[in-house]
Amino acid sequence: MLRLNHEQRGSVYAYIDELDDSWKGRSESAAVEPVPARQFPWWIVAAAGTVVLFGLFNVVMLDSRKATNPAQLPVPLTTFPEFESHPAFSPDGNRFAFAWNSVPGNADIFMKAVDSPDVKRITTHPATDFGPAWSPDGERIAFVRQTGSEVGEVILVPAEGGAESILGEFSGMTQGNLKVPPRHLGWTPDSR
Repeated sequence: MLRLNHEQRGSVYAYIDELDDSWKGRSESAAVEPVPARQFPWWIVAAAGTVVLFGLFNVVMLDSRKATNPAQLPVPLTTFPEFESHPAFSPDGNRFAFAWNSVPGNADIFMKAVDSPDVKRITTHPATDFGPAWSPDGERIAFVRQTGSEVGEVILVPAEGGAESILGEFSGMTQGNLKVPPRHLGWTPDSR
């Protein structure tokens, strides 16, 4: 390559055969010399790996939720007229007891299998019954019977219905504003 001497001193020129030789030399040296690999700091590689793993985890979790959600759609257990309340599942989860105003103004305890449309009436007393609680062995149901405006009884009955046993009486409940907590009764693990 040659430099011309004139007013603009930056002019450079070359003959075509000189340019061809120069290009040949560059391509031969490029083929022989390896290009060094670009090195990233370890923390960038670790951060990128973490982001990729987190993204894959989220994709897997979203897919698993989509697969299980259709099977977990809520299904009504009862659709009876009037008012149903205080559901309690049996220990095996196959049946449930609940209070139902089958006759307006008088709730009784009923039992129903989860996978059946049939319902069985457990109590028939003219007073209001509510708050069923299953024994741990699934053989008996305890419930509350409101015998007066502020008086109630705790009663025990076989799960399939039958003779009732009064366990005790208590006061402190009112018709419009129950002073009894929402979950009224509980059992000890030994079914007592």
